[in-house]
Amino acid sequence: MKLRKVFFIFFIIFILPFLIPNNGFSQIKKEVTFPFSGFIKRIPKDLKYIILKDINFKIYILLDTKIIDEKGKSLRIDELKHGLYVVIESLQNPDGFFAKKIIVKPFKGV
Repeated sequence: MKLRKVFFIFFIIFILPFLIPNNGFSQIKKEVTFPFSGFIKRIPKDLKYIILKDINFKIYILLDTKIIDEKGKSLRIDELKHGLYVVIESLQNPDGFFAKKIIVKPFKGV
């Protein structure tokens, strides 16, 4: 009789919580994009990141980053130069911001 009681308590405390459905594991995180725009202040020779004039942190460029002009024409990474006006769609990661898409646009003023 005591063994049954011990087993029942063990079951309630340790096993039952695993049998109850938990929606916490089924949630899908949506990617949140962060837009940045401005003039390129600095882009190193290795082309690993961009720093914009009004932003004092690096936005990293990945191999799958799309670089296009405002008409949608693909550009090479080496066409990014100091002083160009760009709009960047980026994803945030614990390591920083990573460019998903870079659009080179002519600056039209404020």
